Amino acid sequence: MARESIKDEGKSTRFSKENQPENRGRKPSLLKKWIKEYDIPISDVRAVMTNLMFAYTLKEIKEIADREEGMPVGISVMAKGLAADIESGNPKNLEKMLDRSFGKTAPEKTVEARGMSEEAGSRMAVLLREETAAADGGNVPEPPRIIPRNTLKDDDDR
Repeated sequence: MARESIKDEGKSTRFSKENQPENRGRKPSLLKKWIKEYDIPISDVRAVMTNLMFAYTLKEIKEIADREEGMPVGISVMAKGLAADIESGNPKNLEKMLDRSFGKTAPEKTVEARGMSEEAGSRMAVLLREETAAADGGNVPEPPRIIPRNTLKDDDDR
């Protein structure tokens, strides 16, 4: 039989609007801590990442990762992450390094308009581009792709 008092005993530690932990949020990664601690410029980090990803063989990366002395911690951490990715077949760290080195690709914006002609769709794209540029201080971003659908059916065909 369950203890009746357990409900009351846990009230002091229960998560609520008033009872929040001291250290909120996600903990920063080791790489982020290292970059901040040593005040490393992002251009240097990109150069190291690019060099590790494209200039070394797996054997050399493992040697860098296993080296105990004379290796900066950040390079060792990146090399260990790459070696672990290669051994596990999961490119998680490699993807992060590529994203940080070269930037993520922007998602394509698509607007689907039902019952709209091709001509109306192209006019809509021009208007959206002008509106977005005006709101963004004159920068003309890539407009959303408008897909006209020449049907007025309900959405049950999706």
